[in-house]
Amino acid sequence: MSAPVNSAGTSVLATQTVNGQTYDAVVTREFNSPETGKVKGFEAAYQQTYDFLPGVLSGLGLQANYTYVKSSGVPQPTLDPGDPSVAAGLVSNIDISGFSLQGLSEHNFNITPFYDYKGFSLRASYAWRSRYLLTTRDVITPFDPVFQEAYGQLDASVFMQVTKNLRLGFQGVNLTNSITKTSVAVQGPDGADDIRIVPRGWFMNDRRISAVARFNF
Repeated sequence: MSAPVNSAGTSVLATQTVNGQTYDAVVTREFNSPETGKVKGFEAAYQQTYDFLPGVLSGLGLQANYTYVKSSGVPQPTLDPGDPSVAAGLVSNIDISGFSLQGLSEHNFNITPFYDYKGFSLRASYAWRSRYLLTTRDVITPFDPVFQEAYGQLDASVFMQVTKNLRLGFQGVNLTNSITKTSVAVQGPDGADDIRIVPRGWFMNDRRISAVARFNF
């Protein structure tokens, strides 16, 4: 797959009217860059129900996919030189031109084994993605780029069709109790070319299990 990408940022002085009062305000917004970049990659997917198997085994099935994404050739969104934050020196000294575009993991995969047989359903799904750029500028000093580290999560469900109109089951979210970890790019002691990724924060997502009843009328 391949798609053109244009992105950059600018600041303009705009007049805003709020509750009858008019103010001048600096507005930062994205606009199309004159440069053109590309997001390239490929996806491999597999899905099959093994209904050719005998008896209760005929309810087995599997879904899986893998995606590889590479982006290049377009500048990251950044603050306009006239932005007040730039004038005040509230910007990072990290060169972000070599980073992948925001929100894009290089590697992604999902695998979902499932079982459906005579009203009984069992499904588990594991999704994983590699490190990706959350933002080119943190909201706190020293305003460095922030990444989310590689993350995987296991969800599962089990349901039973009790009657024609009633279905009961359980759903589990984040059964592995995975932790979201963020990191920042910082400049090392060897200068601008010495960019290091160091830990920033850990966030507990918790494991959640729900009992579910579904009625059809």
